[in-house]
Amino acid sequence: NFNSYCEFQGVAYGANATGVFKLTGDTDNGATIHTGAALHETDFRARNDKRFRKAYLGVSGTEPVMIMETGEGERTVYSIDDKGKVDASRSLHSRDWTLSVSDFDSLESIQLVPVILARGK
Repeated sequence: NFNSYCEFQGVAYGANATGVFKLTGDTDNGATIHTGAALHETDFRARNDKRFRKAYLGVSGTEPVMIMETGEGERTVYSIDDKGKVDASRSLHSRDWTLSVSDFDSLESIQLVPVILARGK
């Protein structure tokens, strides 16, 4: 539990009451560290339900994934292909969505292609 962080000359450090620690490696006390970015739950300025059929990401890494979660709590994890494309299930739809990306080396962009559904689904 660090109370402060900094990066100095390309190296990350964390500090707490017991000292300053150099943050290196890909594990935390033996547990794998997973990169991640989560977007806040949103209705994407459309009150209707919507589906996401495709997403295009400027992402690098060996096995990045995109997680799509509906406002009702249904959650699906999708692989991102080597061109940054995600093909999503058409069975999931919701007004509100929480989207996140995990296990990437770098993430530069996210482009979502929603399908806005008519009222009453």
